Amino acid sequence: MIRVRQININTQENWDKIYGTPESARKWTQWGAEDLVQIVSSAILPGETVLDVATGAGIGPERIDRQTKDVTWWGTDASIAAIRFLRYHNAVNWRMLLQWDIAEGPLPLLNGCVDVVMCTELLEHLENPSAAVAELARLAWRAIIVTVPRENVVDTEYHIWSFTEGDVERFLRPYGAVKTSLARSRRQIVGICLKG
Repeated sequence: MIRVRQININTQENWDKIYGTPESARKWTQWGAEDLVQIVSSAILPGETVLDVATGAGIGPERIDRQTKDVTWWGTDASIAAIRFLRYHNAVNWRMLLQWDIAEGPLPLLNGCVDVVMCTELLEHLENPSAAVAELARLAWRAIIVTVPRENVVDTEYHIWSFTEGDVERFLRPYGAVKTSLARSRRQIVGICLKG
């Protein structure tokens, strides 16, 4: 893991601007890639409860919902504007939505409260990604799914870290069996950890 920016501009105010309009919110997604949707969908079983941490515009859950039916979705995001977008402009039937910033501390939920915790395109924005992964692991009963841009794919001034597949494996390995895959023309790392 290599730090690519010293200044971190990932603030609630900046993300509120990004998610301030439906047009702007929908631009910030990696979920147009079918291989990404297939890889992540394959790790979610019908009937499971999935918490999507930092869900943004919720495009991932929308796309996955078409593949894996009967999923109960919970979502969080640090941005108040993102939560508002999810309530009024997203097709997912959210069971729970919370405004919460993982960088600020634990989510006020019990250990293992959901089957799967999904966290896509967030770790590269955080000062302490390993602490965030520990919190994801605390909340997940069966599996953790994370995605990050692959090494040296820095798409925006908001990314402060660059990751390799080995970095993702090291983050997830303490919590269970790990498999990594590449998606989006090898630009994205998907890590799936089956707790055990």
